Amino acid sequence: MSLSDELKALATNVCKEKVVFRGAAIAEALRREAKFAAGAGNFSLHIWLKNKNWLREDAEVAAIELRKENLEVVIGNEIVAWYSNTDWDTEEFIKVSWK
Repeated sequence: MSLSDELKALATNVCKEKVVFRGAAIAEALRREAKFAAGAGNFSLHIWLKNKNWLREDAEVAAIELRKENLEVVIGNEIVAWYSNTDWDTEEFIKVSWK
């Protein structure tokens, strides 16, 4: 194996570990948010990924973890501004519910 191949493999593994670590941190933050929302009498929460500076791939890792705990998790896009039939802005969100 060449040095280039070894460096690529090392960089790839580090990137994967970062995604898993960030995903676990997002899952923990969502657990705290869910407890707060449930305490307010809500059965779900909806968070814009952009507002928390979360990446979609990290949120997907968190979603897998939360689904193991029997929570319903949806990651999607929503139109937030519509300018014309061919021009609009979307933002990604994560929704967690426990109905």
